[in-house]
Amino acid sequence: MKKVGFVIIFVCAVITALAVIGINLSITGAKGGTPITIQPYQLEEYYTIEQMDFPEERGELTKNDTFAKKIKKMEGTSLLERIRVMDEIRDRYEKQRGKLLKKGMDQDSEEFQEKVETELLKELSKYGIDKSVVSLGWWDKVCMFSLVYRSVMLIFGFLGIGLGLAIVTSGGVKSDLD
Repeated sequence: MKKVGFVIIFVCAVITALAVIGINLSITGAKGGTPITIQPYQLEEYYTIEQMDFPEERGELTKNDTFAKKIKKMEGTSLLERIRVMDEIRDRYEKQRGKLLKKGMDQDSEEFQEKVETELLKELSKYGIDKSVVSLGWWDKVCMFSLVYRSVMLIFGFLGIGLGLAIVTSGGVKSDLD
């Protein structure tokens, strides 16, 4: 039974560590502003945007608005900077979806998704965004997942560690599993 307790402790310690990574990303992403938060439905939209056919090389920036300033300010390709830029892309994605829904298109059709993608890529071509800005590696996806579910993971992580410790330290009781 102690082996089960150790396994529970290990798994819950990993979950707690991921929750701490999510909390850390949220706080360091604030930089004097509001902390970065991602809702579960937004996470799916980020993954959809990542799958779009962005150009491989960065194009020329021909616009000069607040979004263009965010892109100019982006140094390198750190996750937090990309989340800020992708958040603006996600807002534009939602606007394109809304426009097409108002026109009466069926959102479950493949034509709808293709139309959203082509319109969004056409709009974003003026900003010179390339694949490196929107691509997410496996670690980026883990970090974004931990940003979304950090509170739940922290609670269950600590509860699981407590349960695992209780199982490990209850050595005097005979169990049917022993």
